[in-house]
Formats: sequence, structure tokens, C-alpha cells
Amino acid sequence: MEIHIPKMVHGWRDLAKEVGIIVIGVLIALGAEQAVQGIEWHHKTEAAEEAMRLELGKDNGPQVWGRYAMHQCIDDALDAIRAGAEQPVGRAEMVASIARHRTPFWTWDALAFSAANASDVALHLSSETMNRWTMAYATIPALNQANTKEFNDGADLVALSRTGGPLTEIERGQVLRAVELLRRDNATIFASVRVALPAIYKTGVRIDPTVRQLVMAAAARDYGKACLVAPPEPA
Repeated sequence: MEIHIPKMVHGWRDLAKEVGIIVIGVLIALGAEQAVQGIEWHHKTEAAEEAMRLELGKDNGPQVWGRYAMHQCIDDALDAIRAGAEQPVGRAEMVASIARHRTPFWTWDALAFSAANASDVALHLSSETMNRWTMAYATIPALNQANTKEFNDGADLVALSRTGGPLTEIERGQVLRAVELLRRDNATIFASVRVALPAIYKTGVRIDPTVRQLVMAAAARDYGKACLVAPPEPA
């Protein structure tokens, strides 16, 4: 069996050559590793952005659109309830007026955005791109909180007894207080959706037309079409 004895390094020139070969090998390995990681992060960022597009386009976006459209309808319904309490109208008429005040209780999600931040995807997006996504999601927590508060405040309104004679002064006061709380809730939500809608457009997301039509159809059933205000389309 032939045995190859390693060649001895003679002089600095041979040593530099051997070291150079090793360095080049290491650099090639590191470059290949970085290339693989680059491809992996490219796929991860694409997946994360697609998840955010879906979340905004099919979930939050149609809800933003719907609350923008029905803002005036909700205010008009609250005006009618307040007017009835101040006149005052009979109990049956007040109960019917309260029943015409309908607000959707939606969840406002930021799961895809939170996942993107938790997985460090944000570090691999340009600052401009990440800023657009951040602005699109900026009002979502406020919308979730305001919508939950509106749902709870609405319970004070529908708690009015449906039986009995004319409204008492205490009941009228309870109705008026509930109306003003709900009016502030609606104003808070409207202020947030006015910020959210153009921010969503700036990400390039387009609100799913099918889901948008379903939301608008539900609003029209609740309030009629006359009071609905069409939100602005993307520029």
C-alpha cells in the first residue's frame, strides 16, 4: 500500500500559499451559507408580507371600509334615540328606536404583523416597506379597544325595560348617558378608520371586493342605503 507523506512547508511563500487556500475555502463556504440564508429570508419575508396582505385585505380592511361607510348611519340612529328621550316619546317607541341602532362587533387582528416582528422578518425588510406596514396596523389596537367598548356601552342602552308606562326621569337619564358614550365610541372608531384606510392603500393592499360587498350589504340591511357614505378609493 502506497502511503503519501504530507509535504513539508518550506519558507514563507509556501506557508502563505497554504493559508491562502484555506482562507479562500472558508470565504467560499461563508458566501454559500450567506446565499442560502438570503434565499431563506427572501422566502420568509415574502410569506410574512403575503400574510399581512391577506389580514388587511380580507379582514381588517373590509371592516375599516364598513365602519367608514356606516359612521353617519350610526350617528343618525343615536340622534333619533336622544330626541326621543328628550321629548319624551312612549316606551314602545323608544324601544323600537333603540333597536334600530345596530353596530357590528368585530375583532381587529394584527396576528400577521406581530408574527413578522417576532420572527425578525422586519429586520430584513427595507425601512420604507416596514414603515408602511407599521402605519397600516397602527390604529388596529385602538379600533379593537373602541369596538369592544362600544359593544359594552351598547348594553346600557338595550337594558331599558320593554314593559311599563312612560319613561322615568332616571331611565331617560340612563338612555341619554348611553347615547353620548356610544356617540364618542363611534367618533373614536371613525377617527381611526380615516387614518387606517389610506395607510392600508399605501401598502399596495386592495380590499377584497367580495368581502367588502358583504359588509356593505349587511350595513344596508341594518340602516338602508341613504345614510351610507362611500369611503374614498385608492389614488
